[in-house]
Amino acid sequence: MERSSKVIGGSVRAADEILRTYLFLTLLSGLLVLIHISTSVLLRRYGLHVPGISGLTWIPLLVIGKVKWRAKISGIYMASVSSAAVLLITPILGFKVMGGIWILPFLRYGIPGVLLDLFWPFVEKFSNKPSVYMITATTIAALSHTGKAFFVLITRYFPGQHIHYGLIVLVLSHFAFGIIGGVIGVMIGYFRLNSKKHNIQPRRK
Repeated sequence: MERSSKVIGGSVRAADEILRTYLFLTLLSGLLVLIHISTSVLLRRYGLHVPGISGLTWIPLLVIGKVKWRAKISGIYMASVSSAAVLLITPILGFKVMGGIWILPFLRYGIPGVLLDLFWPFVEKFSNKPSVYMITATTIAALSHTGKAFFVLITRYFPGQHIHYGLIVLVLSHFAFGIIGGVIGVMIGYFRLNSKKHNIQPRRK
């Protein structure tokens, strides 16, 4: 009887932890969309067309979700929630859906999210070496954001639209802003984690 109670109690705690993890990831995804839309509006208003600059605002949130909660599919989950939010919010605000058709928001957020989930296990191998961990995590974040350059190619280059600054600058700019965004996300997630646990623990399975 006592053993059954412990098993049930453990299952309830595990379910509660999973629920809280994905609740926070959902809230973080909503924040990601709000920040992204707000900064896009401001940048367009002031005529700033810097490719990949959005990496300063939403790559940190993707990375924080990975560093803090360590869900295996947090990148894909946040990408899906963010894309759905974009499809719901932008028509209400009177904006065009980012990218024009419904599938493209999933590419915008999905490409970095999938890449982050795919390569993050490599980052976790250095969880006991903070400096190497942070460098590796930042590099993966930058490469994931660079993957979004393919979104720009799909929506602009292949249909024959003009791309400001050219393809090389497009890729390098996404990588550079991805590095900065990755550093911000890793630093916030790492020190937030350390304030409670003092070191980075292995990912939950």
